[in-house]
Amino acid sequence: MAAAIKLRSRYDNTPGYLEKRHPAGVLLRSQLAVAEFLDEIDDQYAAAGDGGPGVGWLLRFRSDFRAMIQDGLLAAYGLGKCLQTGPTHTPAYAVAIFLLGRCASRSHTLGLSRLDAESTPAVRKHYARALRRVEAWPRLRRLSEDHPDDRFVQAVLENTTRRPFVNRLSRFAQHVDHSHEAEAALVSRMPLWIRDTEWNGKPPKRASWIRIVLERIREWVRGE
Repeated sequence: MAAAIKLRSRYDNTPGYLEKRHPAGVLLRSQLAVAEFLDEIDDQYAAAGDGGPGVGWLLRFRSDFRAMIQDGLLAAYGLGKCLQTGPTHTPAYAVAIFLLGRCASRSHTLGLSRLDAESTPAVRKHYARALRRVEAWPRLRRLSEDHPDDRFVQAVLENTTRRPFVNRLSRFAQHVDHSHEAEAALVSRMPLWIRDTEWNGKPPKRASWIRIVLERIREWVRGE
């Protein structure tokens, strides 16, 4: 199981450094553990029969998902190798795309842009999400051009375009209350207090992206 990989992100964020830091045996064990995990996903899907495994069948693997994402680049190394050699039409391939997208970042895309992950609509959905997360806009635009009829891919690309700052600022100013503007003092006599706290949070999700997630949940519930 992939959860057996108990290595944490104590290494540099470059694959080249990873290969120099860890012996070939460690990288091979990572690749074999990831391959075994993906094979188990395919076996579970095949055992469900023609009716499919149903909604939520991947929940039993959530601990493995968390372990691989926390392992970071070491798990990403095995995922990348499996994506290069494995079949693209299996459910495990889409899962591997999702996990690699969670391990990657804007500064280290881990080869996401070089993948040819366009075989099925499910794979394209996870691939488009991963490209958007790491902000690989050129590859996302090429994916949109290759599949103009894929509504999900088109929606992901359209939601990456932001309005100009001038328009957003003017829209914000329309909702500002100016009724007490004349009562405000020009110079405040209050002392300035600043609370120095370390910022550990994450930026909020965009409304357009939340809408995409809710539409996906509705598809799962309705079985569409």
